[in-house]
Amino acid sequence: MKFLSSGFWWTVLAIGQPGYSGEIMETPPESIPKRLLVLLLILLAFAIPMFVTSRFYLHILIMCFIWGMAASSMNLIMGYTGQGNLAHGAFFGIGGLRRRFAHTEIRAEFLAALILACMITRGLWFFIGILALRTKGSYFAIGTMCFNVIVP
Repeated sequence: MKFLSSGFWWTVLAIGQPGYSGEIMETPPESIPKRLLVLLLILLAFAIPMFVTSRFYLHILIMCFIWGMAASSMNLIMGYTGQGNLAHGAFFGIGGLRRRFAHTEIRAEFLAALILACMITRGLWFFIGILALRTKGSYFAIGTMCFNVIVP
């Protein structure tokens, strides 16, 4: 059974990597340790709340992960597209406030409130994106900055 061999799992992790030729790999490629490290860090992030007993330290860790996600998404926007989106914080705040509103005022369950907040934020993002992506250069930055000022 090939799917039980270790080569199968190296192959699964290598799919999509540059230089992958399609055969089953018996040794890990060079990029696999990075992927395994990322997988282990994600699993560690999910396991941390089970081991941290102090509410203060748990709150600090949660805030670190939330701001880490915001920084990672900003890295995706600026690093891969090269566009300086200054409305990033506005969308981050809209999503958080809509989730809180749906959870406390509407009394929605956590997952339903999260999905509702994502849908509202996505709708605003789509509307603002249509307007902002028609601009180029510094006008894009000014337009997104204006949206960031309007939101609070």
